Amino acid sequence: YEINSNDKSTPARSKVTLYFFATDKINQIKKGDHIVVKSGPSDLYGIIGEGNIIKIETNNDNGKDRTVVITFTESTSLANKTLNANFNGVSTVKHKSKTKGTTTKLNMAFKNSIKASLLIKRIAKASGINLYHVKLAKDKVYKRGYTVSNKPYSALVKIAKDCQSQIYQRRGRLVIDDYSTDNPFSEHIYFELGAGLLSEPSTYDKYGNKQCYVIECFDDPRVQAGSSIEVHSRTINGLHRVQSVKHTHQGNYDMEVVIYE
Repeated sequence: YEINSNDKSTPARSKVTLYFFATDKINQIKKGDHIVVKSGPSDLYGIIGEGNIIKIETNNDNGKDRTVVITFTESTSLANKTLNANFNGVSTVKHKSKTKGTTTKLNMAFKNSIKASLLIKRIAKASGINLYHVKLAKDKVYKRGYTVSNKPYSALVKIAKDCQSQIYQRRGRLVIDDYSTDNPFSEHIYFELGAGLLSEPSTYDKYGNKQCYVIECFDDPRVQAGSSIEVHSRTINGLHRVQSVKHTHQGNYDMEVVIYE
């Protein structure tokens, strides 16, 4: 497998390859099904990824090497979520529909000087998007008000960016994170050479004004986007937040982790 997790607004894709899988069992797996993958070394065995299946590919070489490759996204795509026109508490803006003589309520318009934190709560409620955790680096005030089109998740992504915060999904939970040392997952995972860390960290691309590092480790299913991990090495020391992680199993259990400085 290659199981990915990142802190981007678009859910990460992962692949699992199954060998010698019975045909009748293959036929029971459908696009859209929820998948949970458990793996890892014996002392850390647990859920390493889960999400919704978007593709199933089978290969049967005369029955000798039957394989099934399952591709899934870490969470459900929220891009197609729409607003509930009957939502109370905001004014709606009517737009002419393609059908002559009819109108549909597509937008929510908020009054002047509304805070981002209140915007986020109301947009989430109006669209049925569940928020697991919200913590903003700054709570921006929109002095001229704010209008939301019928793509509420896009609005949440923009507002989070305006507030210098990160929005991402992790195992079905939507998080808006200010990336302070504390995180919403109650984690503090330790790595050093001889204790999970396989080599010295190396520099990676910058994210804004933050330098990122990539570390190679023995696989640990607990490490996901947003995790807090403590790294002790000659290059870097201290507590860091995870930008992305790629878990792989092709004989060995390994993972590649990108962290913020």
